[in-house]
Amino acid sequence: MDQAPQSKKREVHPMLKKILDFDKDVSGRICFAAEKKLPIKKWKPTFKLLEVSCHGVPTIAATVAGIYLFRDSSIDCFLVNVLMALLLDLVCVAVVKAVARRRRPAPNEDDLLTVAAVDKFSFPSGHACRAVLLTGLLLARGGWPTLLAPPLLAWACCVCASRLLLRRHYLLDVLAGMALGYLELAATLWLWLDADSCRGWVRWLGGVLGDDGADGREL
Repeated sequence: MDQAPQSKKREVHPMLKKILDFDKDVSGRICFAAEKKLPIKKWKPTFKLLEVSCHGVPTIAATVAGIYLFRDSSIDCFLVNVLMALLLDLVCVAVVKAVARRRRPAPNEDDLLTVAAVDKFSFPSGHACRAVLLTGLLLARGGWPTLLAPPLLAWACCVCASRLLLRRHYLLDVLAGMALGYLELAATLWLWLDADSCRGWVRWLGGVLGDDGADGREL
């Protein structure tokens, strides 16, 4: 019997292949230079902490918990909009990754379970996207003091840099993630939910979480 035809590998346009190869080369050179001159191994636990701080699951869980726990109407309204932004981010990143289907750099052995098994696609960087989105929302609508802007910006920059130095992504993945995060930020600010809409979401979440007190909140 004839064997079933093997699935063909997806063809990549020559120009796109040149860009991707150049990106791999530049990313490798940056990581090699950083590992040669900086104590990257000592910084790795910090990089992983940055990774967790901007992971999709903890950020969404923390936002829902904030809506459930806080009783301040302005905080509730802000957190509802942040939750909508994070859900938008989840969809956008998943769709772009499914279309691009770019493989991650070869993972380190101790990262096989934490990265490769969770998400094998690299473009764009979801962490870089989320860092830009959350920082922009906190600065634009969070009501944070101006003095906290530098630490927030530094956190976002460190998250983006750590994605490359941990070899989770290539440089182009990180830059694309930052650009997508900015677009998501612009869309969220444009579609910002008003107090009435937020009140409905808070009541719905209160019902889902079994918090009867949520119905009595006034936004």
